[in-house]
Amino acid sequence: MSVLEKDDGFTLLETTIALTIFLVAMGALYPVFSSTHNRLEISNQRAIGISLASSKVEEFLVLKDWTNYPKQGEDNGWSWEATAEAVSHETDGPTALGSLIELKVTASKTLSHSGAPVTLKRIVWVP
Repeated sequence: MSVLEKDDGFTLLETTIALTIFLVAMGALYPVFSSTHNRLEISNQRAIGISLASSKVEEFLVLKDWTNYPKQGEDNGWSWEATAEAVSHETDGPTALGSLIELKVTASKTLSHSGAPVTLKRIVWVP
């Protein structure tokens, strides 16, 4: 008489059920990974915009003459616009020592609709 030996492997039904459970779990986690990727992309774009706006402010600080500074432009797929306005302070106006100027640079991705434009403001003392 032959005795059937018990096989210790998984049956096709068990494997199918396990695979189905795994796929349902991965399907439930996909939106989490997708939204995280989108947030990371927006964060990276915002960091690039802040860097561009900061560099434009630094260019003004080096020039120290707003009349020669370009008011808008494009740089590596980003458009930017800069303004400078005198800030009133507690004295009667600009003194012989200099004046306060508020620099405002707004940078936005030229061909992208993701994320809002980045605006950087800085008040500087111009002698």
